[in-house]
Amino acid sequence: MDKNIYLAQFYGKSQNYTQIPRDWFPKFGVKRGLRNEDHTGVLVGLTRVADVVGYKRDAEGNKIDCDGILYYRGIDVRTLIEREDYHGFLYEEACFLLLFGYLPTREELDAFCKVLQSGYDLPDEFLEMNLLRLPGKNLMNKLQHALITLYNYDPDPDNIDVYQTLRKGLNIMSKLPSIAVYAYMSKVHYYNRQSLVIHYPRKDYSTAQNILSMLRLDGRFTAEEAHLLDILCQPRRILYQYGYLFCHGRFCGSPQGAPSRRCQCQSFHHDGTHHRCHRHQSDRCPDGRWRT
Repeated sequence: MDKNIYLAQFYGKSQNYTQIPRDWFPKFGVKRGLRNEDHTGVLVGLTRVADVVGYKRDAEGNKIDCDGILYYRGIDVRTLIEREDYHGFLYEEACFLLLFGYLPTREELDAFCKVLQSGYDLPDEFLEMNLLRLPGKNLMNKLQHALITLYNYDPDPDNIDVYQTLRKGLNIMSKLPSIAVYAYMSKVHYYNRQSLVIHYPRKDYSTAQNILSMLRLDGRFTAEEAHLLDILCQPRRILYQYGYLFCHGRFCGSPQGAPSRRCQCQSFHHDGTHHRCHRHQSDRCPDGRWRT
């Protein structure tokens, strides 16, 4: 008999011994899925970094759903996006706000961008050894693998001093866009049999501009596309992961849990067109989409 049949039988029988009665949760005060009985979130800590408002209370204290609002350091992210004085480094400005707690002046933002731009280049042979020769089907998994591999290139990787952790986080942040694009390019080259074209990041480009430049075969993009990507990067999981990384000195696969399965996706294809979709629950975006 096939060994898998035995395994299926064992698994089916085990369900009789692993189920937990639903009435045990309120009996012992356990919050299922970190939710209260009225489906509001459970308060597990206090933070001054970010906040998400997904509901309000009426005069009787009843929960009322509302349009979600995301705050970075007490500032509604919509105020960052809707400003008229767009300077081309909105993503970097939001990262500065998350890290240091206040909006930078123009001089401070320029200095911060120079720090990031100085770390754009990947270590010697990192691209060839870890991305091109080892393509992955899952881009998030490949990002995790590449980030762990960067540990070997750090002269003092186990130094967990707060300032040193900040420096390590900024160094990783500056390299992750290149790693993400190269992981995508190696994936479509190896699995989809498409041409492999590698562009190096430019020190005078922002994060959004470099992503578009490295992703396009001809390296061209419009100012409107760069502005759009700069905006889309703000309130989505990639910025959350970077901020989480800086604060905790580690990288996590899905820090937002279930909400990350309902993210909005944006694709910027090689021909310059872009397409937007919405992902719900287990729906998957077609291969080849650039996820923000």
